[in-house]
Amino acid sequence: MITNIVAAALLSIVLAQNADTTFAVDPNATLELTNHEGSIVIQTWYRDEVSVRTNRSFRGAVEVRRDGGTVRIGVSRRYWDDDDDNVDYRLTVPATMALDLRGSDTDVRVEGTRGELSIDVHDGDVIVSGGSGRVSIRTDDGFIDAEDMQGRIRLSSMDGDITLYGASGDIDVEATDGEITLQEIDASTVAANTVDGDIWFDGVLSPRGSYRLTTHDGDITVRIPEDSEAQVRMARHDGEFISDFPITIQRWPAGRRIEFDLGNGGAELTIEAFDGDIELRHRGVRRRRP
Repeated sequence: MITNIVAAALLSIVLAQNADTTFAVDPNATLELTNHEGSIVIQTWYRDEVSVRTNRSFRGAVEVRRDGGTVRIGVSRRYWDDDDDNVDYRLTVPATMALDLRGSDTDVRVEGTRGELSIDVHDGDVIVSGGSGRVSIRTDDGFIDAEDMQGRIRLSSMDGDITLYGASGDIDVEATDGEITLQEIDASTVAANTVDGDIWFDGVLSPRGSYRLTTHDGDITVRIPEDSEAQVRMARHDGEFISDFPITIQRWPAGRRIEFDLGNGGAELTIEAFDGDIELRHRGVRRRRP
């Protein structure tokens, strides 16, 4: 117990003096980092070490604490300076290390992680490459750009666009004022909902999968393979329906739901756009990553 306390205190001293340090960790541990204002940039490597760099020293304010399987990094409130409390973190961590990142006015960028990931910021943009198992990203005011993920994925932005490229597993994406782009998706469950924005879905449908895409004010475009099999349910109030698939609809009253099968049915595909067009397209040539 005494040894652990002394070690944590020494780490704080090193950070205060140099604003740059590297220390050994269990690669299966969880890293918790909280930033009040500034940025968090995390890269990965295959060492059992964490490297921490900050934009300036903090007279002992940058704290590193170990609590069982958790490593916590943050700035003590008593050292915040209202006139200059911006902190920029640059870390390199084991690729398998779980990450729990939080901030108020904070941009976050994570590259190459293979562990579980949780990001929660109030005002900031989030860019992530990687993540597996449980992945949760939320920002109140900012965009989310994520790729190369697998597992149970939850993405949420109140005011900003969300892009997810190359993902599999169980996907839940929600925006209030923003577009949702899901590209190169191979998931068993997808739920995408936005109040004010378009939805673009490009991927394959699992035979027993469930896919629900809804927007109140925006268009929905679905690109799936030509031989897809699905039970389709669609609803729209005001907008056109365009399909590459051989579907004949004699009459579709506004506000009503229609149902039809692609092939022999299979996956459940629900598409709802209150005020916008619905396009059901052959996947064909894949759209390139922006």
